[in-house]
Amino acid sequence: MTKIIGVQVHHTSDFRDATRYLVNAAQALLGVANKTMDPDVLVLRERTIAFIQEVNVLEQEARERLRQLWENDPETFVSAREGDIPWPDEVAIDFEARCRCFDRCLVHDGAPVPSGGVTRISPANGAICNCVKTCRQHDKPSGSNIRYRS
Repeated sequence: MTKIIGVQVHHTSDFRDATRYLVNAAQALLGVANKTMDPDVLVLRERTIAFIQEVNVLEQEARERLRQLWENDPETFVSAREGDIPWPDEVAIDFEARCRCFDRCLVHDGAPVPSGGVTRISPANGAICNCVKTCRQHDKPSGSNIRYRS
């Protein structure tokens, strides 16, 4: 699983990964069946396809819970997405807030420029400056551990 920096991914992404891997397995089993003509392999492939359909049902249910959270409680949705709190429909055992120490600002990239200022990215893209957000794990400003090469 690839870590996505800046976002706490909801488990619907894991369902998507599971579906992708199962589809690959079903296709590989079809290749085996075509080469060997083994009817047992075709049965296994059909069972894999049925399993894919079961996973898709669970994914749709999770997506619906996510949509309902977004519509009914957008503040909780944003807090969960940003990693400040666990997703309400996930187990919160051993939850740690997402470390923001290496985050960069969504508006300013913070890179030094020859004039002595910082490079700015146009806020026209709708980004919100997060220079003042603190890391919930370490109680430090976001980006405080970023070191720039001189």
